Amino acid sequence: ETLSVSPGGRIVLNCSAEGKPHPDYSWNYTAAPNVKNQTMDGVAVVTITGFLERSVGIYTCTARNSVGESQKTFKVELKSSGNQGSPGRVIGILIGVGLALAVLIFIFHKCKNRTS
Repeated sequence: ETLSVSPGGRIVLNCSAEGKPHPDYSWNYTAAPNVKNQTMDGVAVVTITGFLERSVGIYTCTARNSVGESQKTFKVELKSSGNQGSPGRVIGILIGVGLALAVLIFIFHKCKNRTS
């Protein structure tokens, strides 16, 4: 499952399984101060607050008992703002507009000199 989170946002990842005996849970992810891991009422929960680029990654929950194990993997990504262009893109657009204006001015002067 892939999830996108806005910069500075919060996300809660839930992991639960049924089994006899009741499973124990473990999470595998890169530890960070803004990531909290707890189990409440038979549900393993990871909460990420103040989401940053370093929070991006794979979060895997494993439910395990004496009979076997099961895993759930979350791919957590940083959501792009969508309305901001990269500096290279902005520069490319400005250069393109400048070249278009230069061509138009050249054509205008060329046509003006032919008619006079």
